Amino acid sequence: MKNANEFLHALNLPKHDYNTKHANKLADIYKFFEKETVLDTKISTEEIKFGSSTIEGTKLPGTRFSVTTKHGNYSVVVPVCNSVHRAFCNLLNIDIAEPETKAPKVQHIYSFPAEVLAVLKTAVKFTSPDDLRPAMQCLNLEINKGKLQIIATDAHRLFLSRLFDIEGTAGNHSFLIDMEQIKLLPKKLKESFGVEIYENNTARIGDTEIQLFTGAKFPDYKVVVPDYKKSVSFDRTTFIKTIKQVLPYANKSTNQVLFTFNGQIDMSAQDVDFSFEGGFRMPYIQNEIDDFVIAFNGKFIVDMLGELHSDTVKMFSDGLHNRAAIFTDGLDSVLIMPLIIATDSYYNDRLIKSDKPETSTPPAPKKVAKKQKAVEPEPVPEEETTEAPVEVPAESIPEPSRKASETVTFWKDVLDVHYNNWQNVFVHVYPDRISIRSISITDGELIKASNTIDMDAELAKQLVPVLAEIAQKHGKELIYKK
Repeated sequence: MKNANEFLHALNLPKHDYNTKHANKLADIYKFFEKETVLDTKISTEEIKFGSSTIEGTKLPGTRFSVTTKHGNYSVVVPVCNSVHRAFCNLLNIDIAEPETKAPKVQHIYSFPAEVLAVLKTAVKFTSPDDLRPAMQCLNLEINKGKLQIIATDAHRLFLSRLFDIEGTAGNHSFLIDMEQIKLLPKKLKESFGVEIYENNTARIGDTEIQLFTGAKFPDYKVVVPDYKKSVSFDRTTFIKTIKQVLPYANKSTNQVLFTFNGQIDMSAQDVDFSFEGGFRMPYIQNEIDDFVIAFNGKFIVDMLGELHSDTVKMFSDGLHNRAAIFTDGLDSVLIMPLIIATDSYYNDRLIKSDKPETSTPPAPKKVAKKQKAVEPEPVPEEETTEAPVEVPAESIPEPSRKASETVTFWKDVLDVHYNNWQNVFVHVYPDRISIRSISITDGELIKASNTIDMDAELAKQLVPVLAEIAQKHGKELIYKK
């Protein structure tokens, strides 16, 4: 017995944080007794709650070893009827007759279709990595009237599988399987496989024996699943691609992407800390919901849609920005909680602005042009006339300093995003800031994105040749303003 993994395997217990800590302690005690000279040992029968901490633990029959050495008295409880117990007995020179073990009684027998295994592997991706939520590190398999459904959640997303037709024991039953135990199962089988549930909370799935999780209760997920009637459908591949284009502009801690459904799907994101802002649009296939705005974690949406398989995906919602939405490909479904940051008035403003998008030929500029021809134009403020674009010879600008070179990598990344995703990109270098403005015209509508960073005049001046080189590489325009 060398480590916690060997102890857990010998005890046939799932590997999670609490069980691992308990097994580590037993391993340390075993190694300690190996080095000690044992003077006396007494034993008694006692139940043990293995892995007990903030959760109930697994109740097991055990033996308490009270050991006396030249350094003091020590006591430890070890589960019986396993190789760990036998190892302790051999180490302490104790002859103990272990009770005869009977084969556990089978409580339920089922036959699952082969595609269940693939769905189990998918559902694991929606479990929680948080050891303080052990139930959310498990899959919940529910059997009801000859139907099987697999459920998983991480408190932000809820995976609901399709209903599988199964054969076997009548009645309703549910059980939890730890995600570590799921890894022991084969990836796929060609035919249906048998499942046996035993009274000692173990199971045999196909030819693999696993331990069922009993340390916590799965959340009552049904109370959070709404019954929406209306939906919006869209192309899954285009939706994923558009979100990936918007994500570089999102805040890195929340990955918030704002979705405006108003005649089309308008996706936008901004990072206030770095003055990032960008947006893209795509059409939807069909919409039954009134115009609405909702925000999600963009990475969650991309990961979720990657696990759905249909070309067309439906999003069910009631059109409220603070209510969960359900995405489905017609087989499996995923409920995702929205990000609630802005106020109701903010969402209403977004809908009003999206309802009247700017176009490439807005009426206002036309009226101004006519007025300028008819009457003498008003005097232009002095600061505006001094910002006329002029060319700056590269040789007149000093080499970038160390501070400037550390900023180059950041601006290269920003520029690459703009150049790859927008039709026209303009880099404006002012005495006290650098501004990148991007313009793209889609279906006659003008879409804009911008980044602005304040900096000292010397640094802005030193970055000009670097930005000019990047702009020239992409065939774009660089404007320097004094």
